[in-house]
Amino acid sequence: MNNDKRIIEVLKYLKEKGLKKTTCIGLTLVILMTTSASSINKLDSQKKMLPLLDKIYYDHEDKKMHEKTNPPIVSDEEKLDIILERENLTEEQFAEIVATVIGEAAPHSYEDAYAVINTFYNRKISEKWINEVLKVTGIDNGNNLYAQITLENQSSVYSSGLYKEFLGVTDVPAYQAVIDFLYSLESMHDYLCFYASFGNKENKEQFVDGGNLYYSQLASEDRTNEPITLARTNYKEKHEINRY
Repeated sequence: MNNDKRIIEVLKYLKEKGLKKTTCIGLTLVILMTTSASSINKLDSQKKMLPLLDKIYYDHEDKKMHEKTNPPIVSDEEKLDIILERENLTEEQFAEIVATVIGEAAPHSYEDAYAVINTFYNRKISEKWINEVLKVTGIDNGNNLYAQITLENQSSVYSSGLYKEFLGVTDVPAYQAVIDFLYSLESMHDYLCFYASFGNKENKEQFVDGGNLYYSQLASEDRTNEPITLARTNYKEKHEINRY
């Protein structure tokens, strides 16, 4: 172990004991002088050791604070790679998902687009909707996001083919909303359905003026606890991208 690492470990240990900076540095100096005299003697004088300890102390604290307040930056391209693998999607399928969300959400609204993709995702963790895919298609693929969105009569934009007008569009808030939600899986709501300008549903909620109306919440007893779902939810934690 090199000297700097040893110093950091000693400083960290003393600081965790609740000692103040001057005490930490002083004790570290004594420990190093008594246990590693040969390396300490290489310094010109004790005066040079104190500034060194002070710098290492603050460098270590600054790094910890930076890691806490500045999480690693992950590009949209890296997020997309994680999304495709975790959700078992192809790039073409992802493009169709984005195009569908753009068509379904209120124009230029990040929040409504986030709510739309959140709704579709809720269906893939609903036992009821998972079984609906099996009933309609005969294929046990209901926990796949693409399968849920492309299921017959689940998205008017997809069913009508209108989504094709938005294929390849990435410079709109809706695209970023899809990326952000599917990467973080941070839920805005528990609704399973939405509609634009027709119908009269009870307990509906609208997140933006002129946006969709959301209804039919995912009940706790309907939420799937399949291991694959839990594994996907925890996937991001297993694939942290460090920048240090």
